[in-house]
Amino acid sequence: MQTPKPEKAKASSKDEESGFFQKMLSLRSAVPDGETVLVEPPVLPKPPSANNKPSANPAPLGLGIATPPPPFASVSPLSDLPLMLHDYHPRAELIERPPAVFLTPETYKRISLFIHVGKREVGWMGTVTKSEQGDYLIDQVFLLHQNVSDVETEITRDGLAKLGMELQRQYGADTIKHVNRLHFWGHSHVRMGTGPSPRDENTSLRFGWNDDFQLLIRGIFNKRGRAEFAIYRFDKGIRILDVPWGIYDPATKSVLYLRQKEKPFFFANGPAYSQMQPPSTVASAVTASTQKLKTAVVNEVRQSVDSVTAMFDKELTLEQKFAGLPELLRPTQAELQAVQSEYDEKVVEHIVPGFTKVREWVGALKRSIK
Repeated sequence: MQTPKPEKAKASSKDEESGFFQKMLSLRSAVPDGETVLVEPPVLPKPPSANNKPSANPAPLGLGIATPPPPFASVSPLSDLPLMLHDYHPRAELIERPPAVFLTPETYKRISLFIHVGKREVGWMGTVTKSEQGDYLIDQVFLLHQNVSDVETEITRDGLAKLGMELQRQYGADTIKHVNRLHFWGHSHVRMGTGPSPRDENTSLRFGWNDDFQLLIRGIFNKRGRAEFAIYRFDKGIRILDVPWGIYDPATKSVLYLRQKEKPFFFANGPAYSQMQPPSTVASAVTASTQKLKTAVVNEVRQSVDSVTAMFDKELTLEQKFAGLPELLRPTQAELQAVQSEYDEKVVEHIVPGFTKVREWVGALKRSIK
């Protein structure tokens, strides 16, 4: 005689399914708490069984095509259903001009020098002023005391405390006013892309844990001339990614946008590959002699490896790097030496062994084809 199962066991499968559904809904912050009802689909007539064999002499449909066999038993016809939740992906879109981020010429030069001097990731904070048009001006930046490596830099309590003491020495009684304007956090990704890492996202969201901190402007930069800004409005629960940015000169009240003349051939976020030969160069050489084809291939590989190597070890002088900029934005040697001294005082660099091996491998590859 079989022992009847307890009532709790009968409901366990349904309870487990409902619990999973509730867990999935809890991940959707757009859905308020409420009761979840699992809707069973309507019962439809079963399709013909697969055991129904077609007749030995099926009637032709035309052009000699026989009657098709009945559908497989596993295929169910589609049916109308009551309205239910779908696998939704909430998103917000701007319907007006997005806010822009502006740097003063002095701020632009200091950030450029932080990136130029730092061989590894390095971070800084800055003060922000909001304009009447809703844009944001970063008017000062401060290098933090920090430990850095090839792949990360972290804001610490000690670094922020030392920044507070630095501001107190500089502004005295007005320190609090400037501390309350510290809404910009920037850091360099050296020669990697400017997209945020998971650590970058977590650090950005940590600023919002303070109820009084309603705004954060995050900037990610690299040595390839790319800057990517994001605006976090914690008071509204939104963030605006990859906002436009430019340079605002308070003295002349003019705005300047810097753009690259020649679009890179490859990797928009990475090295400027505009000097590389496009693949069509090799393809067109197919019609030439074998020796010319070989020469074209070797030259293209050599240029490609040179560009990849430049991701790690190619450094331009200050004059070479900023030669094409207006004089207002070109740092001087005195400014470079001042930032270098500040960097040496505040930043402790750590080497990640894996990145050292990559540099060695790329250097060996470059030497092997020359």
